[in-house]
Amino acid sequence: MNEDRVSIFNDVLGPVMRGPSSSHTAASHRLGLYLRAVFPGEMRTVRVVFRTGQTYSLTYRQQRSDLAFLAGFLGLKAQDPAYDRAMEAARAAGLEIEFTSRELAWAEHPNDLEMTAAGLGMEPLTLRARSAGGGSVRLLGLNQWFLTSGAEAFDLLVEGPAAAESRARRRLAGQPCLDRQEAGGNFFFRVALPAPPEAGTLDGLTAEGCRWWRGRPAAFAALGEPPFSGARGALEYCRQRGLTLAQAGLDYEEAMTGLGRRALEDHLEDLVGIMAGSVAGGLRAEAAALRLLRPSAARISRAEAGGGLFFGGLSARTAA
Repeated sequence: MNEDRVSIFNDVLGPVMRGPSSSHTAASHRLGLYLRAVFPGEMRTVRVVFRTGQTYSLTYRQQRSDLAFLAGFLGLKAQDPAYDRAMEAARAAGLEIEFTSRELAWAEHPNDLEMTAAGLGMEPLTLRARSAGGGSVRLLGLNQWFLTSGAEAFDLLVEGPAAAESRARRRLAGQPCLDRQEAGGNFFFRVALPAPPEAGTLDGLTAEGCRWWRGRPAAFAALGEPPFSGARGALEYCRQRGLTLAQAGLDYEEAMTGLGRRALEDHLEDLVGIMAGSVAGGLRAEAAALRLLRPSAARISRAEAGGGLFFGGLSARTAA
């Protein structure tokens, strides 16, 4: 997450996730979706390598990180009922997955990992990445190239012969080229776009002899300039325009994402529905959906209703 471009939907209300840990389920799901987007074909095998002795390698089964990665590789949303059956769906689709651990010489963070995907008749593609906390991710490398992407935009990754770089840049109409590198007579750079690249742009890059890969944002692409910053700025923005904080929040997201007001309000309704459904499901649950904790919300709720708690009332109902 870019701290100068905090999105209310992406970083405050979000992410929508399953499981006990945003770092190990929400981020894993987002990384799986990114690999699916960037791989230029149908994946047949994926090998996920965690750092030996670090958090992922020690807890990925208990935290259900494996399920989150798989759901991402299959393109499933977190709220999709098929998410919990991702392992069966992967087997049915003939997608072979391996989770393993070893020393990663390039790694600096406990949550650094490496994903290598392959398909029939296709070169393997390796993505180096990190779960950076709170569901946010960092893309650190593609094959031999380094990256500094936070998956906050529609990344277009371009590689080609050095002689074709200036022509490739012209095809991109002056878009800033990030992470530029050169090695072995080839160049590489990344372009962060607010929307998916147009087919004509991609055809033009191919015509120049370049290879390209399309990444996807972890949530809404939030590349706009926020209309205010911080609580003081929000209150002043409301005072000057006679707005409520809710209206100011929608203005903020509209400026950040470029989405229309109706699309944002629809998304907000979806989030409220997910929250309400999670509460209702949690109060019904008796069997453990997670692997770490015994469900307790329903028991707390019944005890509060029957006067069986030392402290009852709103705080106990809220905890449940």
